[in-house]
Amino acid sequence: IEGMNGDSFYLIQNVSVEIFKKENDQVITLAKFSKGDYFGEFSLIDGTERSGNAKATSNCILFVFQKDMFFSKILGNSSISVKILRNVCSQIRNSNVKFSKELMDKNKQLEKANQELTNLHKIKSSFISMAGHELRTPVSVILSSSGMLVSGMAGELSEMQKKFCMMIKKNSELLAHL
Repeated sequence: IEGMNGDSFYLIQNVSVEIFKKENDQVITLAKFSKGDYFGEFSLIDGTERSGNAKATSNCILFVFQKDMFFSKILGNSSISVKILRNVCSQIRNSNVKFSKELMDKNKQLEKANQELTNLHKIKSSFISMAGHELRTPVSVILSSSGMLVSGMAGELSEMQKKFCMMIKKNSELLAHL
């Protein structure tokens, strides 16, 4: 059971066993073993907690070796020790290949997302530049006209009309600076 200290080594005699873990309500398969394979050696050897749960695909016959018996067998028979060591090395290599591939896939996804963001940034910048240019022409006309009205070039304005023209001029200046 994941998170518990390992106290046994399991040798599969029939069917298959899947090692899995649950993360965020998602089941992740760590390994699949079949007849003649074994599991449980990692936590026995390094003394850490089990990294996953085991589930048989159907009724399963397992030989179970308790910790003391496991160490007695591997210390008493170097060929068993070498076989387990080779298996551990193989699993580490396979994990390295798997994680390297997953890392390269994630890097490709990030590069693609980054390229899409770069393209969207260019489109946004182009749009802002175009919109700014399109707004500056009418804003310049409004700014110029409101300035002429306020200065009295089109005739005398009432105080209320001057106030409104000043608001138009002030807001046009703000728009022109965008």
